[in-house]
Amino acid sequence: MNVHFNKDEYFPHQWDFLTSKKTINGLCGGFGSGKTHVFLRKTLYNLLTKRKEGGKSNGWIIYPTLMLADELFVEPFKELLESVNLKYKYNQSTHKFITPIGSVKIYQLQRPQRIIGSELTFIGFDEFDVESWKNCDMAFKKAIGRMRGIDNPEIYIVTSPEGFKYTHKIFVT
Repeated sequence: MNVHFNKDEYFPHQWDFLTSKKTINGLCGGFGSGKTHVFLRKTLYNLLTKRKEGGKSNGWIIYPTLMLADELFVEPFKELLESVNLKYKYNQSTHKFITPIGSVKIYQLQRPQRIIGSELTFIGFDEFDVESWKNCDMAFKKAIGRMRGIDNPEIYIVTSPEGFKYTHKIFVT
């Protein structure tokens, strides 16, 4: 599968986020800064490139609520997969995309105790700082513990600026 990401179609901060090779990446921006747009593409990029030895990736996407995930991620991600001709099945009851090259499962940040199991190749958090410090702390620590599916896994976070919350702890302090 040959998918091309064109630098001219992104703001500089989006391109830097999309192409970063760091293990943990973050993008904090206000309304209209393109967080959701680049989050969807970062998920596709990781689905394509963060594969285990068997050739498949295994990723999680974590939203504050499943309702927010349905609104911001599910339909736009379906459209993105269709635009690159990547076949998929979406199981609404398990909140999981399955493709020939890997899977993406959606969890909710409000219930981080349910984030269990799996060796993952990538994890993305969207609107991370709208949730409580306690839930962010538990989810982030669980995410780090599951990043063992490949040599170069990635955790990526996009969020609105909500003050000195958990994203500030990760990237500043």
